[in-house]
Amino acid sequence: MAELTFSADDLAQVRFAVSPMWEVAPSFRLLTSDTAHPVHRPWIEQARPRVLAAGLDRG
Repeated sequence: MAELTFSADDLAQVRFAVSPMWEVAPSFRLLTSDTAHPVHRPWIEQARPRVLAAGLDRG
């Protein structure tokens, strides 16, 4: 097992990058799904009409 030790200065220079597509793809899957976890339902109910109104619905 390897162990890495970082100082506070080292950690202050760390940057994390996540592609926005990591959020977009699962979001569209949720919007097109008939079943969703209850925690997502308020967002889906708010976002789905906006997606339809913007013409972004691709079935």
